[in-house]
Formats: sequence, C-alpha cells, structure tokens
Amino acid sequence: MMVIDQNEAAAALASMREVKGRMAKGPRWGWKYHFLFGGLMGTLMAIQALPIAWRFVGLAFCFLAILLIKKWGRDASGRFINGFRRGRTRMVAVGLLCIWVPLYVLCTWLAFDRQVAMAPIYGGLVMFPIGVFADWLWVKAYDADLAEGK
Repeated sequence: MMVIDQNEAAAALASMREVKGRMAKGPRWGWKYHFLFGGLMGTLMAIQALPIAWRFVGLAFCFLAILLIKKWGRDASGRFINGFRRGRTRMVAVGLLCIWVPLYVLCTWLAFDRQVAMAPIYGGLVMFPIGVFADWLWVKAYDADLAEGK
C-alpha cells in the first residue's frame, strides 16, 4: 500500500494546476479551425441534398477531413482534446447537438418527405455560423476550465 504525505499531495495538485494554466495559454489554432469546424457541421447537413451515392462520398470526405484536422491539431499544439470532455465544454457540445440534430432531422424530412430539395443546403448554410460560434465558445469554455484547474 502506497502512502502519500499531505504536503506531497498538495504539491502535486499545485503542479497540476500550474501545468493546466500554462496549457490554457498554449498554442491555438485560431479562427481557421473554427471556420473548418463550422464548415464540417454545415457540410454534414448539406450533403443530404446529394444523390445517395454522392452522400457516401461526402461522408467519406467529412470523416477524412476530421482525421486530418485531428492530425493538424496534434502537430500544431502537441495535443488533441476530446470535444465531449466533462466541465463547461460538455455543455457547449450538448447545446450544439441540441441545435444540429433537430435541424438535421427537419432538413432531411423536408427534403425527402416534402420534396424541398434545397432544405439540407439551407440547413447547412444556417449551421455554418452556428458551428463557428459553438467551436469558439467551446475553446473559451475549455480555457476557463483549465484556468480553474479542472
């Protein structure tokens, strides 16, 4: 059984908080990443307007883009943070899903049931700025969590 003295534990926690504070001030991807994220959110919706075979091509493109963005993030900052982590960031991610999913369902229903072929494209155009804002907000929430040592 390992026993850690209180001073040693307090020093370890203080060190961890200091590292998280430095991470909050670390390298950032900037607005281009926010725009890429918004573009992916809009594209995932807009590809529903394509013929079925092209939808699969669009999905493959989006998944490839996600992998490349993940690699880019690791190369640029040395880390990639899961978007659905606990804390304030989870609230932002859930909030984004609460907007994206109903809009996706509405646009898909309009396109396939009501024959409004452009609905997914309009939904994608609406989703783009929402995705950009949500990603910006997520980064702010992440920085606030790090600053508080979470």
